[in-house]
Amino acid sequence: MNNVTFAAATTGLLCSVCGANVLWDNGGMVTHPGAGAGGFDVSMASDGANAGANVLQQTTGDHYRIADDFTVSGTWLIDSITVHAYMPGSNSPPWTDGELRIWDGSPADAGSSVVATFSNPTVAQTNIYRVFHGTANLSSTHRLINAVTFDLANLELTSGGYWIDWQMEGGGGVAAWASPVMEANPGDPNNPITPSGNALQLALGGWRPYLDSNETPFIVRGVPAPGAAATFALAGLIGLRRRR
Repeated sequence: MNNVTFAAATTGLLCSVCGANVLWDNGGMVTHPGAGAGGFDVSMASDGANAGANVLQQTTGDHYRIADDFTVSGTWLIDSITVHAYMPGSNSPPWTDGELRIWDGSPADAGSSVVATFSNPTVAQTNIYRVFHGTANLSSTHRLINAVTFDLANLELTSGGYWIDWQMEGGGGVAAWASPVMEANPGDPNNPITPSGNALQLALGGWRPYLDSNETPFIVRGVPAPGAAATFALAGLIGLRRRR
């Protein structure tokens, strides 16, 4: 897979990501494994649903952004967070930067505050195409999803609920879109499931439900802080997933 990086220390960042555990996986996107062009996986939109939502910083104002929540058990040292975005018609989008913020509550709540802010993500192509609903779209190569990884430099977070919000930036105002969490439908392979959730999008009028009140896929990698490692291992929490 091709890589485009906005970060200076690329080698260190990629090695750090590879050596970290998955502490939180907010859900996947693949609905048709290996059914796409070139044997790629496909993330097909549900019937009547949009392919994604805007997540590109505009020239004025703090929009567009996508937000979703995760829960820390014990104390975590977070190495990185990976989100996902695509630009229709381009496998290598000309984005020049991105920003991710960690909140101690929902960004839509007046009492919430930003814990930390990160930029300079690494962008890597995945093997997943996002397509509109219908088997006729399985061969589409118009929307290759990119993994956007932010280095959090072992950010320490203690037990509790947190939110991320993020956006892509630059590239002459080109598009940046974020697709939702998707699930295959064993009873009807041609009608994939878009699970409901509480993700948010910051648009021109403020924070609002993301797409049709869905979830957004992201992965938190890192390790439990010293002293919490034994508990983490015994509980079998590596690869922790939100239960729906």
